[in-house]
Amino acid sequence: MLPKAYPLILGVTGTLTSLNQYEKAAIDRLYNINRSSIMPSFFGCSNLAFNPEENFTHLATKPLWMGKIFTQAHAAVGANRAVIIFFYDDTLLEEFRAQYCGQFDRLQVLTENTEEDKHEHLISEAGVAKTVTLATRGMGRGVDYKSSVAVEKNGGVHVIQSFFSLDVKEETQIRGRTARKDNRGSYELIVLDEHLKTQQLIEAGQQEVTYAGLDVARTKIALKENKDIEVSIEKNTNNHLTTLAYLQSFFKAPKLLIVQRIKGSTADFSKVDLTSAYVTRVTVRERE
Repeated sequence: MLPKAYPLILGVTGTLTSLNQYEKAAIDRLYNINRSSIMPSFFGCSNLAFNPEENFTHLATKPLWMGKIFTQAHAAVGANRAVIIFFYDDTLLEEFRAQYCGQFDRLQVLTENTEEDKHEHLISEAGVAKTVTLATRGMGRGVDYKSSVAVEKNGGVHVIQSFFSLDVKEETQIRGRTARKDNRGSYELIVLDEHLKTQQLIEAGQQEVTYAGLDVARTKIALKENKDIEVSIEKNTNNHLTTLAYLQSFFKAPKLLIVQRIKGSTADFSKVDLTSAYVTRVTVRERE
């Protein structure tokens, strides 16, 4: 309901093409936007190397999962490339760092909790040859990682996503941290079965796990969640409107009382800002 309260909304997104069925319908139904144009990239076709069948791996145990992530990162570093590994949260990132920190010459950590004054330096270093950057999912959106000339010559930055995103737009954003503009780059998914079960993407004992199958599963989950959100919005719309009406009456009524008091006073209130007078009155009452 809140977006409708504004006469104009401006925004920028790189994931408009990744909207699911419900989100597209919501834009049409709620905001009457039934036509859109997708402009092609100024830099032409993407140079990203990603094959959903070849660049997707799922492992049954955490040691195997972490071992695979290390192996792939080590291979990319050996090819004089830079690697960015995205973890679901700080806990999993720290587990990996603690186990493999001694295996890389250039290892750095970049999360939402990293000191703000260090962000720019770490982001610029992420594209330097033989550098491995461990990052949380939040650093996969809107961060402009750049690759050095040496890294570009050897295939660009290699991105490893260690979890499966329930929101495809998040995956699109993380994948877009490499092969930016007209640069080269590669991307792969290395996921743990235990995490997939927790996300209800696969069933216990399921042997065949593919990227395509997980994509279908997350689409179903997203549609169900969106329907639940729609029901919640409809349920709370009346409460929302009632609250707004109450707030509006709250701001209007005291002004009338102030005007009445001003009219009955001998003081000169001709230059009084009623809004300021109202605020002062409320402040005094709160102090009492």
